[in-house]
Amino acid sequence: MGWPKEDRIRWVEWRLKERIAKESGRYADRDLSAEGVPDRISLEVWLAKERDGLSWQQIVIKYFPQYVGRRQKSAGMSKARRVHGLVKAVLSPTEERDRLEHAHQIIRYEFYDRLRNYSPCRSRSLAR
Repeated sequence: MGWPKEDRIRWVEWRLKERIAKESGRYADRDLSAEGVPDRISLEVWLAKERDGLSWQQIVIKYFPQYVGRRQKSAGMSKARRVHGLVKAVLSPTEERDRLEHAHQIIRYEFYDRLRNYSPCRSRSLAR
């Protein structure tokens, strides 16, 4: 189903604060990239669209000024949509990600079950 919009906005705001703190050297406890947290610009673009209600064109002007021009406007809007999609993907896990997580759980349980039932004496007797 997904989180309510206010919760998604709050989550992105907190991740943005953590990114800013990490970039300024005040926060180094966690590796945000390893945890799958998108980069700062992606978080800012997502908030501009979802919280502030900016249009794609306004987002390009504000965050990607290198694309402001007649011939590059559509490329800038595509870029803005892509970085917005990065955050959207993190916020709404897909069925594929859920299936993979479930498969990893099954593998872990089977591994620990086999490990728990492993007996060195049993394997030695089979080797004879």
